[in-house]
Parts: sequence; structure tokens; C-alpha cells
Amino acid sequence: MKNLLFTAAFMVIVACNNSTPEQELNSLIQSYQDYKKDPNTNYPLGDYSEYQFEKQATFCDSLLTQLKKINTKNFIEDDRISFKLLEFVLNEAITKYKFKMHWNPILSDAGFHTSLTYHVRPITSKKNALNYLKLLKAIPLFIKQQTELIKKGLDAGMGQPLVIFKGYESTYEQHITATAEENFYYSPFLNLPNPLSQREKDSLKTAAKNIILEDVIPSFQYVKTFLEDEYYPKTRKSIGISEIPNGRAYYQSRVDYYSTLKLSPEEIHQKGLDEVARIKAKMEEIIQEVNFKGTFKEFIMFLRNDPQFYAKTPEELLKHARNIAKKL
Repeated sequence: MKNLLFTAAFMVIVACNNSTPEQELNSLIQSYQDYKKDPNTNYPLGDYSEYQFEKQATFCDSLLTQLKKINTKNFIEDDRISFKLLEFVLNEAITKYKFKMHWNPILSDAGFHTSLTYHVRPITSKKNALNYLKLLKAIPLFIKQQTELIKKGLDAGMGQPLVIFKGYESTYEQHITATAEENFYYSPFLNLPNPLSQREKDSLKTAAKNIILEDVIPSFQYVKTFLEDEYYPKTRKSIGISEIPNGRAYYQSRVDYYSTLKLSPEEIHQKGLDEVARIKAKMEEIIQEVNFKGTFKEFIMFLRNDPQFYAKTPEELLKHARNIAKKL
């Protein structure tokens, strides 16, 4: 695998040495897209091994090094945008690995195990059904890899605050069912397409029941045991992400990513306060201009409730939306 990665990077370098800056950029973009699309049949749900994350970060770092060597002086606007976007994406991939974000795939409203439900979709063909069965069969490995990463995060002090997990048990207990038929992951087999023969339908349903009983339900039982016996006891009492090791630097990286501005968290916060103050001052001016008799709070309620501020027909709503769009 390392040889393949080296070969791919080497080919990009060779191609770039004999190309125009625009061609060099397109070559790097294509290389990145090919890497992202590269399927691994051994991991139908994706490879979440530590090695895979390291490999991706190394690959992105190699591309970024080549990207920085490109002379962008004569780039047209489209190429400049493509350059900046690729630079942004590569930097984010490297940053994620630097802060070991893959060691903490759990949030208050989502988690590694909840993402599996997105694979539950209507079955349209036999091929579609067989692919879905492969996904179900891969759940134990997926869970194993994810929990191994989470354990590393716990050891590094990267656990989430316990307070965010109130009611979290519903995300896994609902999939621990007494029978396969009542399991959510079996639901696509309740309405198989008519082109399939009854024999094919019965065969697929039997396979699904076996996989759900032997692989899916035990996997969610393991998730329950892992979270309740290992993870929750090691979660932290503090709330802010700055409380974890290297947390302040990580928070700054999120500010950089989501705002795309080179500002500190304190500067972002102050910018928000200043903007709220500016808007409120402008509203106070309007209150004076329209001679509104009442408090600021009453003015807000007036705007929310008075019928004159609501469109009465779809056409009127579209007209107002169009006028607002023209002003933006």
C-alpha cells in the first residue's frame, strides 16, 4: 500500500515537472479525486484504521507540498478559486489528523453508530440487496475500528462531557431487538421489488435475518456495553473543548475552518457583539423614524405578529423574496 502511495505521488511530481501551472493544478485535483474515489472492497463501510487516517494525511500533505510550488501569477479567476479550494481541503485533512479528530467520532446529536442508519434505503434490485447485505455484514468490523479509535481518544483525554449524553441510550438500544423482523435494519426487506421471484425474496430475507441476528444486533449490544461500561465513566466533567489537551489550538483551528478568517476566538466573539450592537442601534433609529410608541421588546413583538408583515399569497411572498434577493 505504501508503494502504491509513493508511486501515485511520484507520478504527480513527474507530470507537474512537464506541465503548465494550470495543468499542474488540474493534475493535483484529479489525483485527489481519484484517491477519494478509490474503493476498498474489504471495507464496505469504509476503512477506519489508524493506518488509513495516517495514509490519507500523508497523501494530502504530499499534494499540498506540490500545490505550494505552483506559480499562480497568471491564473485566471476560476483557476485561483480551484487552487484555494484544494488548498483549503488539503489543509483541513492534515489539521484533522494533527488534532486526532478521528479519535472522537461521537457528538451529542450524532455518532459513529448513528451514521449507519443512512444506509437503510429501499431495495430496488437483487444486486442492490446483496450490496446492502454486505454493508450489514461489515458492521461488526466498523464498530470494532471505531471503538478502538475512541479508546485512544479516551487515553489522550479527548472524551466528550458526560452531560451531553443524556438520553443517548436511545441511539443504540432501539437496534437491540428480540427478533430480526422488528429491527430497523431489516425494514428494506419488508417491501422487496416485484421483479424478484418469491424464491429470491425468501432467500434474501433469510440471509438478512441471519446477518441481523448474528452481526447487527450483537454489534449494537457491544456499543451499549462499550459506552456504558467504558466510555461514560471516562468522560469529562468540564464542558469547553479548551479543557482537553491542546484544546485551545484545536478550537482555533475550528474558528479558522468555519470562519475562513485569521481571527482569534476572542476577536470573533467581539465581532459578534459589535454586530449585534450595530443592528440594535439601527433598529432604534427606525423605531424613532416610524414614531413607534413602545419599548424595544414591544417593537420586536410588533414585527413578529402584525399581519402587515406577512405575505397573504404565494405570489406576494415570491415578490418580497425577489426584492430582498436583489438588495443582497
